[in-house]
Amino acid sequence: MKRLETRLDRLEEAASEYLMDFYEPGLFSFSISPGKANTISITSTCYAVRAILASDSSTVYKDIDLSKLLKELVNSAWGEYDLYQVSIILVVLLRVDNRNKLYESFDDSTFERISKLISLVLTARPKRRFNEQQVFSDYIIYLCTSAYTSLFDSIRYDPQGKLVIGDLPDAFTPEGSAAELSLAVMRAAEISFNELCRQLAYRTAGETTRFDPTRLAYSLLTYIRSTKSLEGTAGRETILGEGPDQMPLKMNRKIIKAALAAFIAEQKDDGLWDRGQPIYKKFRRQGRNIGNAYVFAVDTIGSLLEILPAEDFRPHLASLQKMLEWIESNQAVEVIPDYCDPESGQCFGKSLRGWVSPHLSPETGPQAWSTAQTATCIYRLKRVVQKLM
Repeated sequence: MKRLETRLDRLEEAASEYLMDFYEPGLFSFSISPGKANTISITSTCYAVRAILASDSSTVYKDIDLSKLLKELVNSAWGEYDLYQVSIILVVLLRVDNRNKLYESFDDSTFERISKLISLVLTARPKRRFNEQQVFSDYIIYLCTSAYTSLFDSIRYDPQGKLVIGDLPDAFTPEGSAAELSLAVMRAAEISFNELCRQLAYRTAGETTRFDPTRLAYSLLTYIRSTKSLEGTAGRETILGEGPDQMPLKMNRKIIKAALAAFIAEQKDDGLWDRGQPIYKKFRRQGRNIGNAYVFAVDTIGSLLEILPAEDFRPHLASLQKMLEWIESNQAVEVIPDYCDPESGQCFGKSLRGWVSPHLSPETGPQAWSTAQTATCIYRLKRVVQKLM
């Protein structure tokens, strides 16, 4: 494990430097093509912020004004019907510690946008009537649940006895959102547990056409987040249609360990996993790179490393090392040309280094979002290894 930590040290230093290559101070954005973008890149910036928050490399990111960056992100041109963008913006915003200080630079229009984000995410909660055919993918449900639980855990009573959400100014708390959050977290716990058991059953039965490792992993993540948030909370319906039960919810650790082992067992020889369920259940080929529609397995492992106890990974260190070998051997470089010599064909310009999801075409250069996801995974894996030691 000490050797593993040394390898992660080298990767951590490289990943932090690589990610900064994508940063554009003038836009407060991590751009796919730095120097050529004229608007903020929402997805890349969100995952870069998540990496910064997961990192201990404060000196590398010291020049980034996180308050201004997040304000620009909240006020960017995100689509109201794109729950992927909506949920990931809210998730990274809610992960920042000491948000009261952060909010000092926000104006009323920014708070109105945050209120809108909360309202939109609440419309996407899982619903019983859709059973295993929910409107959104398990990945988006997990992002939404991450937002629900952060907000749910911050619900409090103000001096007038009104339910308010954490540090969001009262005037911008969506009407009735406190009660809706409770229901959203309960439904997320219920639906994710059902899907988790279903995926484990498919795998045990050898039903390979219906088993999906991506759905297994994200139903597991949603189940853990929502159940942990509800632990000790009375009033959850434990039997469908039987009314509220006053016993608090308790996490099923046996199923969690079984699900983690099942997901790890699906690892391929190259250290990654099959692509599984796409992020968008309905996907238009115009306007987006089709490879971006699938979850990057390194991102999945990064999320599992964050949410599960370090000890759960002790039996799976060989698998994590195999994934680490993929990270080490798949660093990509691309030159963003300022000038290309017509005779030699040699181009000169800024070099971008990082990682690219294997779901993209082979000639694709390093991407800001996949580099950020890889950096996040490296930071979290190093922390887990240190805890195990």
